[in-house]
Amino acid sequence: MPKLLKTVSIITAVLMLVGPNAAMAEECLEPVAVTTPCAGVLLPNSAAEQGLKCLRVEVPRLKLDIEFLTKEKASFEKLHLSLITAERKRSEGLEKQIEFLLKSNTAPKWYESPAFHFAIGFVTASAITVGITYAVNND
Repeated sequence: MPKLLKTVSIITAVLMLVGPNAAMAEECLEPVAVTTPCAGVLLPNSAAEQGLKCLRVEVPRLKLDIEFLTKEKASFEKLHLSLITAERKRSEGLEKQIEFLLKSNTAPKWYESPAFHFAIGFVTASAITVGITYAVNND
């Protein structure tokens, strides 16, 4: 029995040396949580490559985007400030016009009224019609 136990132990030891190496060399396909004292996540090679590519390509691009957006924001602020200034000036002008109209709020004179002009036109037309009728009937 001891010889059999020794043989099984040697075969098991040889298989353990050969077997786990092939299993540990496999690439993980999905991120796996790390259970060791080290913090972090095991990533597939493609995810790690993508992360490194992001650091090389995306970070400088994002910095340029931030600069562009900062300048665009400053431009919009300047535009809106100029619009606000223009609208304030317009508002002040309209307020002056309203004040002037309120101060000079007098009714038009009686001879400047449209009703007076209508009445004069009606009386004149009536007089001309009566005159023509009288002149035609007197012959």
